Amino acid sequence: MPTATQNATTSKASSTRVDRAATKARARADLLKAHGWTRAKRLPIAALITAGADPALLTSLRDGFGHLQIHLFELPNTKAAELAGCDMAIFADTGLAHGRAALTALTVGTVPIVYEQSAPKDKAIDYDPTDEQGNSFYFYDASAWAVFAAVIRATEAYRFSYDWAGIVRNTSK
Repeated sequence: MPTATQNATTSKASSTRVDRAATKARARADLLKAHGWTRAKRLPIAALITAGADPALLTSLRDGFGHLQIHLFELPNTKAAELAGCDMAIFADTGLAHGRAALTALTVGTVPIVYEQSAPKDKAIDYDPTDEQGNSFYFYDASAWAVFAAVIRATEAYRFSYDWAGIVRNTSK
């Protein structure tokens, strides 16, 4: 039988998850309204973080993202308040600074898509669908194709609500 301490700990964790979910829902609603998007289709909301990214890569990404079924907006830098409403954040820069930015995304429950070399390996773990572990999606080279592959992996996981809920839950670990 659980002790009073165990019950209090479980209740506190549950309360924190509910508060975080409510905050995320408010931030999501604000983003949808600000960009004039509707929720007719359940599409993921993604932020493309452009700070420090190669302009040629950004041009390729902008051209290609028009073909994906996602709500996408660009942020010149990482803002926790705006990231909180996103399902995923795409860090197009391959520099080490985005490793720290990926941590910001994780703290607000947003799944980072980040260059493998700059990912903070102790916190941002590449998602493996076979054992349902991980909280991020890596791309392995600085090409538009590699970024698209990671975004498509994330979008496919998003379509399976049970899997996506597990990934988001792992962002807080």
